[in-house]
Amino acid sequence: NSILIAKILAPVLMIKGLSNTIRTEYLVPYRMESKYITSVIAGAITNIIANCLLIPRFAGAGAAWGTLIAEAVSCGFQIAVISKQLDLRRTCRNGAVYILIGVCMVFGVRMVVSWFQNTVLSILAGILCGAVIFVVLCLVFWKTSKNSLFQSYRNIHKN
Repeated sequence: NSILIAKILAPVLMIKGLSNTIRTEYLVPYRMESKYITSVIAGAITNIIANCLLIPRFAGAGAAWGTLIAEAVSCGFQIAVISKQLDLRRTCRNGAVYILIGVCMVFGVRMVVSWFQNTVLSILAGILCGAVIFVVLCLVFWKTSKNSLFQSYRNIHKN
């Protein structure tokens, strides 16, 4: 049962990360704290309603689903607010490469971890493998795309 709850809650980490990024990088600097507070209130109300509906029937899994739905509503509200000022399609296109790199990293880590017997060694190997895959694929992407940040870093260290 706890494994099911963990699987349901796993996407909350990404949603929460996106919400925090939107808050700290856009809403707060542009003095839109009221929009952030509104999104938190919308999420809280959603959580209460979802919990009332889902917990009696699904117990802990219902609470996890309620949390996931509430975080999605809160983040969705924030996305709707910033989409009026930002070109989100371009932003998503630029981020798609990193999602693909992340997917490659997940497959690589899973393959390496499967070689071990659930030990501390498998965790360390997974971390190392994930880091290497991510760094190597990012460097390849930056070099082939002639990323301006990568090029300026290379020029600084070339001299």
